[in-house]
Amino acid sequence: MKDMSFRTGTGPLYGELARELRSRIESGQYLESGYLPQERALAKEFSVSRNTVRGALETLRKEQLIKKVQGKGIMLMKSALKIRKICEYVVLSYNTPTLSQFLLVMLHELEDQAKMMNAELVYVTLPGDSEEDIMLVQRRIRKRNKPFGIVLVGRYTCPLLEKLRDALPWPLVLIGDVYGTNSRPAEAVVSQVVGNDYDKMYQAVNLLLERGFSKIGVIGGPLEEIWGKAFYEGCRAAFDDHNKKFLEQYYLFSPGYQNPEEAAHSFIEMLIELFQQKEPPDALIFPAELSASIQMFRQLNPELLHKNIELIGIAFDACQRDFPCISSNPSEMVQEALALLDLEHEKRTHARERRFIKNSFFPEKNSQKISKVQNT
Repeated sequence: MKDMSFRTGTGPLYGELARELRSRIESGQYLESGYLPQERALAKEFSVSRNTVRGALETLRKEQLIKKVQGKGIMLMKSALKIRKICEYVVLSYNTPTLSQFLLVMLHELEDQAKMMNAELVYVTLPGDSEEDIMLVQRRIRKRNKPFGIVLVGRYTCPLLEKLRDALPWPLVLIGDVYGTNSRPAEAVVSQVVGNDYDKMYQAVNLLLERGFSKIGVIGGPLEEIWGKAFYEGCRAAFDDHNKKFLEQYYLFSPGYQNPEEAAHSFIEMLIELFQQKEPPDALIFPAELSASIQMFRQLNPELLHKNIELIGIAFDACQRDFPCISSNPSEMVQEALALLDLEHEKRTHARERRFIKNSFFPEKNSQKISKVQNT
């Protein structure tokens, strides 16, 4: 298959080819053999003339990255062999609540892992989902030095992902689920790293049922979203497997919010509704990132959320583990995302592979149990 993705339409063709080959050298693609492909092979791969290939190779020779060795081929010089994998990862965010915990945690992990790889992190915001907005982002990314791949964070829909996949030639990976749908397509639009929300909720409910709790309150997600539907079905499945009755009145649906303050306010209202029932729950599963709201609610309503209520958090990361929490590891999510970018860069195609992150159960810290909040 002929590779045309290196063409940007700016500058001479041999210069664009030289830039592509330089990027490959810097990413370590030819380090194992120490040689570039022959002129004929490069001309065929990139669908250009051999004169164009020679012009690109001459540019790299002047930069002291390669030299021709009679009878052997186009060899990398020592200066090129010493180049570490210096590149840029672009983080493209769209429709992400301001200062959301998910975004902050992912950025922190991406920055840490990029530093370990001697790579730079570039943050770009997608202002809208129009063709003009996408072309604006495309132009911004093309101005970067060495964009190795793009990590998508935020609330992306399938139609928007399709537009990005067609418009952006770089490897793409989405951390999280697709927004605005209650089912996961059989084939991913772009590569994804996904936390298993079904299993997360199943583990939480199963753990409480095994401990003898049956009136389990749950603050889940909206059924029109993948993660909300997964929470709901995981909850029901755990009750079914224990031959216990699933009590619908104890399962409350939490809609999505654009800011943490709005989420916290609505969350406390749901807790009041839940625990003012005639027979209130004896255990609670809730979004762990709203733990501060749990603490506030307990302080204001100790008669409702008393210290004997069993609490389990569910989250994309461990958050503040002042209570038992079932969560995905953000470090592992970022590792898988960067691994997928490497895979797509190597194959030079959109792999559209989906990887699920296993969940971990974190017990509460004995010195910071949430039941002691009333004494602080």
